[in-house]
Amino acid sequence: MAQVENKLGISEDVIADTDSCRKNFTCLNPETRAVCPVEQRIMDVLFVEPDDNFFCPYKTSFGDSYVCGCPTRQELYAQHRI
Repeated sequence: MAQVENKLGISEDVIADTDSCRKNFTCLNPETRAVCPVEQRIMDVLFVEPDDNFFCPYKTSFGDSYVCGCPTRQELYAQHRI
């Protein structure tokens, strides 16, 4: 895996688990952060706002919303409420 600029302290194990990232981990850099806005978190399920403009292998349609299964996104929200 290429070197990831990680300015938010996400664990290397979580980053390694995010092996299908298509945005080159730009979410970890405050200057380039592009993340799906969170609608709500219920237990360990992160619901994000619908956005059909891009494909993400971690985003799954669920009714009128989407569920995010990205380990890095989950950790960003858990640690920083981003």
